[in-house]
Amino acid sequence: ANKTALTGRPSAHRRGARSSTVQLLNSIFESTGRDFPPPRRVQQPPLPLPVSASGRRYDIRKTPGRSHQALTPTLLGPEGSLKHSIACCRCPFPFVTLEMALEKERFRQWLEDTRREEFEGRILTGEVVSFRDELLDGDISAVANALARTTTLTAVTFQENQLGSDKTKLIADALQSNANSILQALDLSQNDIGNEGVMHLADAISHPNCCKLRTLNLCHNRIGRRGAMHLAQALRRSTSQLQVLHLGANRIRAKGAGYLARAISHSGCKLKDLKLYSNAIGSDGVKHLANALRYSGCKLQRIGFSDNNIGEDGIKHLANVLHHSNCKLKTLDLSSNDIGADGVMHLAVGLRNPLCKLQTLYLNGCNISNADAEALADVLRYDNRTLKKIELDYNPEISLALFEKVVRLAQINAESAQCSAVELGRKKRAEFGPTVDEIYSFVRSNPYLLHVSD
Repeated sequence: ANKTALTGRPSAHRRGARSSTVQLLNSIFESTGRDFPPPRRVQQPPLPLPVSASGRRYDIRKTPGRSHQALTPTLLGPEGSLKHSIACCRCPFPFVTLEMALEKERFRQWLEDTRREEFEGRILTGEVVSFRDELLDGDISAVANALARTTTLTAVTFQENQLGSDKTKLIADALQSNANSILQALDLSQNDIGNEGVMHLADAISHPNCCKLRTLNLCHNRIGRRGAMHLAQALRRSTSQLQVLHLGANRIRAKGAGYLARAISHSGCKLKDLKLYSNAIGSDGVKHLANALRYSGCKLQRIGFSDNNIGEDGIKHLANVLHHSNCKLKTLDLSSNDIGADGVMHLAVGLRNPLCKLQTLYLNGCNISNADAEALADVLRYDNRTLKKIELDYNPEISLALFEKVVRLAQINAESAQCSAVELGRKKRAEFGPTVDEIYSFVRSNPYLLHVSD
């Protein structure tokens, strides 16, 4: 009875409790002179074999992990067909029927078709659509077909989809074929389209069916000087209505900047905003674009030169053109360029001229010293009344008080845009005190002073 109780169904104890129980049983059996009974083995029924459509079973247990290795080529279908590829693929299950694999493939195809229909619906019915990093290789043709038919879309983003030149051509052809398109903004940044892809886009932006396109973003696309040449040719055509072009983080260099300079100086070019950050155009590239600003046909109002290795020579050319009568520039970004003290002096001379129309100036990370910032503050306090915003971040040598003073002077210009010069001077005097010239004039006009030394 004790033995039956001890050898009954074991309870679910931890491992240590089980080992102690086994030791107890061994000691009991040794004391009685009987052997420990062997564990009972339950006979497992054989697993069912996969069944084909004809009812025949196939045994593939000799090669677990592969599906239908024992099937003959006749039952699998011709080599290279869908059935053959599905049946011979590696499968995580030891037994998978051909019908199950085919059903899985049909389900996958259904998911792809559903996703593409959803993409087409977004383009055909929406106004602003974004496909950022969600398009697969097979989706581009469906998206291009929708672009060729849409009549409501005004802005679309294809950022980070690795389109390349071939898929970019599909999009460009779709834009040209849609006579009813009202698309105004196209974002193709970070797609590795290269010079060849730009060539297809250049044909599209100058096509009559794309006459409403105003903004084109091509940043981070490995575009070189040849791509800049294609864009420049398109910008000079009268059919192109492009006003905003972003070419940051490409490889156009000084020669590519020269191509663009010849385009923006042309009377047929409508470009107003050009961003060229991180293109290594250098001072030579800035010279080309600065000379283009002198032409009466140039309409450029905003330009970005950040991180382009621009030195003192390039800044000098820009400063000289700021007060030109034909220059319409209102926003200038020179951030992340080591312009130095001489570059700041050139800018101060340009800003002091009353013909200067510049309203926004970015000088972040330009290695500007405290003395350079003081020169800018003097210009804003005494002479300039058009500059409404200036940024001097990431210039550690500038003291906090002087930084706030320069920024505040630009803010006063912005707040007093409708004021006269006398009222503007009164506001600055009330906040920062009288100027040196005003003190000198007051002292000279005092009748009780017998002598005033200069």
